[in-house]
Amino acid sequence: MNIQLEQIIGSTPFPGNGRMTGSYFCENKELISITSIFDLYGWEVKNIGNGSSSSVLLKHRVTINQVDTGKRIATLDTKYEINEVSFHPSKPIVAIATGSYDGGYLYEGELLIWNYETNTTNRVFEENREVVSARFDDHGDTIVFTLSPRDDQEKREVGLYYIHKTNHIHRTIKLSKLPLVATREFKIQPRTMQRNKMIKEETIARLKELQPNYEFRTNIWAVKSLSETEILSSGECHFLEKWKDGQRECAHTLYARGVQILFSSDEKTIFVNTEAVKLHPEFKFEVPDYYLISFDTKTLQPLHQTSLQRPTVVTMNKENNVLLKSVYDSTFGRDKDILMNGDHTILQEWDANKPIGYLRANGKSHFYFLTSEKKRGNTSYQIWELDSVTFEQKELVTVTVPPQIQNREKAELFLRVDESFLLEDEDGPAFIIAAKVYPLGGSIEDCHYISRMDSFNGENLWVTRVTGQILSMCEVKAYNLIIFSTDDGQLGILSSKTGELIDLISVEIEGSNTMVLSIDVRDNKIVAGTIDGHILCYQIRN
Repeated sequence: MNIQLEQIIGSTPFPGNGRMTGSYFCENKELISITSIFDLYGWEVKNIGNGSSSSVLLKHRVTINQVDTGKRIATLDTKYEINEVSFHPSKPIVAIATGSYDGGYLYEGELLIWNYETNTTNRVFEENREVVSARFDDHGDTIVFTLSPRDDQEKREVGLYYIHKTNHIHRTIKLSKLPLVATREFKIQPRTMQRNKMIKEETIARLKELQPNYEFRTNIWAVKSLSETEILSSGECHFLEKWKDGQRECAHTLYARGVQILFSSDEKTIFVNTEAVKLHPEFKFEVPDYYLISFDTKTLQPLHQTSLQRPTVVTMNKENNVLLKSVYDSTFGRDKDILMNGDHTILQEWDANKPIGYLRANGKSHFYFLTSEKKRGNTSYQIWELDSVTFEQKELVTVTVPPQIQNREKAELFLRVDESFLLEDEDGPAFIIAAKVYPLGGSIEDCHYISRMDSFNGENLWVTRVTGQILSMCEVKAYNLIIFSTDDGQLGILSSKTGELIDLISVEIEGSNTMVLSIDVRDNKIVAGTIDGHILCYQIRN
């Protein structure tokens, strides 16, 4: 049994980028290089912020594209933020200046030479230094590049940037052997929210001038299969989209990015959880703003809308009651959990100081939430059942680091609450848990796993290690399977009964890596939303 790609939806000229950070033409304007960053936000529905996992595959990207067609001809993913790209005047080579402040002390980066025809790269010098800019001279024989100070101390004491040049572009040498041309004060505009937005909008406008049908697409946070031929998607670009036979049938503009899509039990109503990031007018930091909106499934006409405050996770039971976690109550100055019906009428509310998260109800009558406690330096989680009629709460099981994972060194458990869920099959009800175990000062490496836990006694019936942090996971009922995606660009299926890994593939689009952020299944059809704005349609085949 394996996963086979059947269709790619959402293609556009100049495809496969994150949030654009710049664009650069070659000398004859036949090629354009687009640089971008893949924003992964650390919030309660998709807690996969940049740097939260060492296995994250995509962070920064350079693409080379044909101007007249918009076709992507080469892709390079980099470790560090991209500051500038310079085309060689006559060869298929670019110089890429990368680097940034590490947030603690150092200015890290590297200068790369990339041959985009052979897809080979060379690091110009050995040391880790932020490269602010890099340019080929008119003949392409020499690169002149600017380095930032090494660290905070050097920046305070010296306050200069260093300009070097080299004609060694095909081998790596020590920085000390490269001639220093000059030093100078060099002011760099900080990457503020306003400046990032301006650069993104300017790049989008430039690409639209080159290709009028260009469309900015990135981060499909939510995807749902409506039927054999219809798909719903929502993400970073503030649209709720409906696709039929691979073509966009209609789209509704949202107030913010859509991060969750939920169906009513009869699938006639869609509930979309949205998040807008705004700049606080006084303190100049980002503030989230949330809306829960319901739509008619056929027409995408909005039915109800509720404005919320603070990060919110939404789950729904089979009676179409919606549970919202940690909604800020400005009247009393505290968080509360709210249960409302499909018409957005509040049925019950209570203080949110106890639950730390809710498991997906997956069409069940009751809701399931987690609490946590710390004993002897280790965190354990308790799974509770919440009766949606009487609102009675009952503790079911305790989740700890499985013995298959734990060793003699101390480790911390972190549950991927938003991807864990209750599964019911002929073997009885069980919780499918996605989790991460990380060391506390020891030598063991981070470990990511999926497990099946008996809902009555908490026994781990099986534990399967995976290669990266779980981004999305759901049940394939027709085949007793679980499909999952990880942040190192893998998509896999395993048996829900035994935990056996059946198939694992690297997710690629036209030879370029991507990551799956959202998954849904209908029968043996899989739809997957990617970090670069595509929807991938797979089929499970025997």
